[in-house]
Amino acid sequence: MKTILLAAALGLSLPAIAAAQAPGSQPAPQQRVDTNTFRTTAASSDALEIQASQLAIERSQDRRVRAFAQRMIRDHTRTSRMMSGQANPQPQMMPQHAAMLQQLQGLQGQAFDRAYVEMQVNAHRQAVGLFEGYGRSGDDRHLAQLARRIRPDLQRHLRMATQLQR
Repeated sequence: MKTILLAAALGLSLPAIAAAQAPGSQPAPQQRVDTNTFRTTAASSDALEIQASQLAIERSQDRRVRAFAQRMIRDHTRTSRMMSGQANPQPQMMPQHAAMLQQLQGLQGQAFDRAYVEMQVNAHRQAVGLFEGYGRSGDDRHLAQLARRIRPDLQRHLRMATQLQR
């Protein structure tokens, strides 16, 4: 019941929650999007990963969650720089990502850890699908190549986050 309420609060669908809780979670289906949507969504997703992970470092008492959060900050800062071509990108967060971050900000302790890890699984499932789809069918050749290069890191993050759920 707590998972269902949390899913509703985070604005996540129940199938996504069920898939995220299944061992060996699979990425979301490939998403076909235009270049502008890909750039905006990827930048917003990176911003969410970084800010949520900074919060995890401050709030989590679980050393595994904090270590994972540090890795997310490092890796998503790097991908933000690669995608934007800027040393210190400041992407705008999409409303759904901002709502997820706001929900995390209201939690503490184990409730925070559970929600953070669940959010990481779901966000990485979506990101893998986004990057895989754009990598296969994106109309900007350089950006599609970059998406293909980043996707294995996102898949690794998904596996790591799934392991934290256990």
